[in-house]
Amino acid sequence: PEARDRVYIPHVHRDLSARRVLVTEWVEGEYLARASPEVLGRLVPVGVACFLAQLLDHGFFHCDPHPGNLIVTPDGRLALIDFGLCAHVPAPDTRTLTSGVVHVAAADTLALVEDAVALGFLPEDVDRARLAPLLRTVLVSGTRAVLSASDAEGQGDALARAPPTSVSAAWSSAAADAAESAGAGSSYSAVARRKRRFHEISDELNEVFFRFPFSVPDYFALITRALVVLEGIALTADKDFDILDSALPWVARHAATVLEGAQAREAARVLLASVTSPERAAADLASKRE
Repeated sequence: PEARDRVYIPHVHRDLSARRVLVTEWVEGEYLARASPEVLGRLVPVGVACFLAQLLDHGFFHCDPHPGNLIVTPDGRLALIDFGLCAHVPAPDTRTLTSGVVHVAAADTLALVEDAVALGFLPEDVDRARLAPLLRTVLVSGTRAVLSASDAEGQGDALARAPPTSVSAAWSSAAADAAESAGAGSSYSAVARRKRRFHEISDELNEVFFRFPFSVPDYFALITRALVVLEGIALTADKDFDILDSALPWVARHAATVLEGAQAREAARVLLASVTSPERAAADLASKRE
């Protein structure tokens, strides 16, 4: 709701549209990726909130928010155009995705495994006792990598020793594409540092993927693509922008309203606290690992 007045969706001319042709009004404005840093700083969080509302609230989302599909209108709103590529997420999956983020923040890896099973990432008979400790290790490594991001530039040589992997390369190459499309080559160094940062955890994560029968639903790849494109645009203005940090407050508020039970709501509050105090979140993860 807080982003509704700052987002514009073009009118659909239904009399001119058909099953395979969508005709909408022409929208005047400039591409978001070419806007000033001030405008980007104001509207990228709006775009993130808009995407999360589509994904987790409505279960139907625009999964092609590339730089040419995000426009700043003359009155300062963010317009989304070209709805030719959209995807449905089943209602139960929207709740499970929400609880999965909460369980990541709470370092509840047993619950996270159950989320993965419910989403179809893992079969029902997966060895939970073996998988949960491995996921906890990855969570701790990931949190430490996030907290050390500000030091990544000084430690670039050490981080660069890790070979590229499918997880880190897929994330950062999409963000780099968005930054490059925006014509901001200087932002590529920020993307490169992000890539090296994720090398720290990608080997561990890939090892888990190889040892267990993970299977990613089709729509999840579209979710990842949309998120990394938004992050790539944001990096053109703010080299320290982190899409996950930007998303967590919205997810926390959403979780508190859609998840059931006092435990789920408490987990949402823990998640919100971790956003305001990442150092404490890292300490909590480390203690829970032990």
